[in-house]
Amino acid sequence: MNERKIKIGIFGLNRGMANAKAIKLCGGDIIAVCDKNDERRRAFKERIEPKCTVFDDFDSLIKCGIEAVYIANYFPEHAPYAIKALEKGIHVISECTSNG
Repeated sequence: MNERKIKIGIFGLNRGMANAKAIKLCGGDIIAVCDKNDERRRAFKERIEPKCTVFDDFDSLIKCGIEAVYIANYFPEHAPYAIKALEKGIHVISECTSNG
């Protein structure tokens, strides 16, 4: 049986980096990440996935070919980003219950 991995993006690396290994163990292929902090983006590539593409804006992340996005940004901001992704047909995994 040929299992295809799901192309996943992570939005918010402060908390998202902590769950990246679990995402990979569950069959996710992390192809892109997004965070405003340059040091977090660099650390992710060094520690977790050197081949992933890094972005500093969400719109670029959801245009890069991901099939699902793991949203781990600031808690009260989850809902508008989840809605944007869902409108593009991208599955959403919310790191915590959305509020908005």
